[in-house]
Amino acid sequence: LTADITQTLRSDTLTINLSGSLTKTAGANDQQSTPMPFALTVGATPVKQLIDFGAAELTFRGQLGEMNINLSADIHDVSTLEHVAATLNLSGPSAAKIGELAGQDGLPDSPFTVAAAITRAKQTLDIHHSQLTVGKIVLDVSGTLPDLSTPTHADLEATLDLPELEAL
Repeated sequence: LTADITQTLRSDTLTINLSGSLTKTAGANDQQSTPMPFALTVGATPVKQLIDFGAAELTFRGQLGEMNINLSADIHDVSTLEHVAATLNLSGPSAAKIGELAGQDGLPDSPFTVAAAITRAKQTLDIHHSQLTVGKIVLDVSGTLPDLSTPTHADLEATLDLPELEAL
């Protein structure tokens, strides 16, 4: 793992560049997996904005193996996380490889994308037309979780597009 940390004095932002490789730990009966290269750039808000207002803007951009990662978040108060707007975009050539990293077998060896946008205002979480695509399967979700303190109710709309079942 290597890290390069820079702080731009003009805008007082912090940038961290990380690179290296990850290897899944093999169990007694598992084969040793090949190291997966990763590179990640983390950008943080101007420090003055964080100190004066408790607000932060964060970005994460990078790659894990062949997967592309792009996450951005605008946090109005880092101490409470009550007002957050975030977007996430992930894509890669194989959902199965990502599943292996997470210890989940059975995912298809198909390209995937995730595009999600959420906002949190106090205890309400809004999901804005977030989409998961694996191969030809597409799941589109939007809606609201009105109370995160007791998440027993959600007002969600989901659409699942499947190819013809015979083709599966």
